[in-house]
Amino acid sequence: ACGAMADKEVESGTSGDKTPFDTSSLPPIENTEENKAGVDKLKSAIFEKADHIVHKVWPHKILEIDLLYRAHPAFSVSELKNVVRRSGMEGVPARAEEHAARKKRKVEGGDVVADEDKWIDMPDLPVNKTITDMLAILKSEYLELIDMLGNCKMWIQLNIPRIEDGNNFGVSIQEETVGELGRAEDNAFAVLESMTKYYVTRAKLVTKVLKYPRCHDYIQGIMELDEKEFVNLRLCCLDLRNNYAILYDMITKNLEKIRKPRSNHAVSMFQIS
Repeated sequence: ACGAMADKEVESGTSGDKTPFDTSSLPPIENTEENKAGVDKLKSAIFEKADHIVHKVWPHKILEIDLLYRAHPAFSVSELKNVVRRSGMEGVPARAEEHAARKKRKVEGGDVVADEDKWIDMPDLPVNKTITDMLAILKSEYLELIDMLGNCKMWIQLNIPRIEDGNNFGVSIQEETVGELGRAEDNAFAVLESMTKYYVTRAKLVTKVLKYPRCHDYIQGIMELDEKEFVNLRLCCLDLRNNYAILYDMITKNLEKIRKPRSNHAVSMFQIS
């Protein structure tokens, strides 16, 4: 019975614990003209936003990210020497061994150590402040980039004319530009994914340090990981600036063909003069 009820909820597009999405503000499906006008209004909004992004936001972003790369304290080359110092590994082996010894004494004394109590006196291992500051800045910048790339891709795709024989040079420019926007978008998602992998990898090394406090290779591994992430994030910042500059240059140089890929006075190569 429960399965049948769930099937009915899926078919109707609603679930028992969720309020159905309110579409009462939309025109009825039979009102074709009003719906078409709404779509045209949406297209106009996309075009206006894309124009604002390309001509106003991106030139400013190029300068902003360039300044971030060159002048922000967290991204300075001189900050590299502080990355290892801020790894938070000072005194960790001794504290971890002390915790293990206390737990061992409790077990040998006949005390039962509950699972939730095993971590009470465990030393606190902080994140690397330099790296987390850089990650927070770049994450915000890349999320903003992804949003703008999606709007610009839609703008160009809505400008692509219907398929015809010949006179498709402008269309090829549009497709190449959309491809370049897509590559920048893939790069942005890859950077965001690498941020998650950094935290997961570091957490695994930290747990190894707590479990094997005398194995200094794990401690050195955390320091090396933080150094590597610092260098990688600086390169990501540089790539972000370069992506903005390349896309801005490509779109502004081909703006006429992107907006109007086909000329109205095109002459066929087979026309007899």
